[in-house]
Amino acid sequence: MLNITGQIKEILGKGNFWIVKEVQLDNPISVNGKLYNNVACKFSIKHSQEDIDRNLNIYQSLKKSNVPTLEFVEKGCYENEICLIAENLANREDVLFVSPNTLRNKPDTRLIALLHKKNDYVPSKIETYLFNTKVNEIVNFNDFLNCSEKQVRLLSKKSLGLCEDALFFGVDKKTRSKLTDWLIADFDCIEIDYFDDEGDVDPFNGNMQVFLNALYEFVHLFVIEKKQVKYLDIISEWHEKY
Repeated sequence: MLNITGQIKEILGKGNFWIVKEVQLDNPISVNGKLYNNVACKFSIKHSQEDIDRNLNIYQSLKKSNVPTLEFVEKGCYENEICLIAENLANREDVLFVSPNTLRNKPDTRLIALLHKKNDYVPSKIETYLFNTKVNEIVNFNDFLNCSEKQVRLLSKKSLGLCEDALFFGVDKKTRSKLTDWLIADFDCIEIDYFDDEGDVDPFNGNMQVFLNALYEFVHLFVIEKKQVKYLDIISEWHEKY
């Protein structure tokens, strides 16, 4: 288990079950021969040891299967609280990683006010930035889809089940005109040793539909409105294949 000390820079996001904090470490940690001075710490809001262990187990299964995911996730302790210590995606030099899930699940502030409930939702800074400065075009959209199909086919053969909330799409940071890659950075809904409702051991079709649903949401949220139709039509054509 990693024991770390450091200063919390900001809250990277907060939902119903987890709060993720960026921590600047007092001393760097070495993971796979690389030093990290800054990490993301994921805390269970319900202090659920079971949720922490399950997330770690799923991550390890993904990593073992060579599925695109975070560089590292380890169980650790920060200020006497057990947590998951992970790569901070915001530190990737050339890529902005965003998930439609964060913005899709943003609570309705008017409804919360009417119900007199506390709203402690924390939006992702990167996703808010890209939502406000949307992508104008995606020059490699078809190539990205073809490459992604191969990746989804490979992970499906390993009986892994995807969900939309888990997928993060990488946008080239300099041009914001290319999708560089995608990865799994949320583990709550990922299924390992997955079988579909008909007992099929290869959930490829279902996984591709999930992937396309998430990509559809990405386009809807992060591409300027007048350019969306072209990409959404392509996604719809791909949907018909599965």
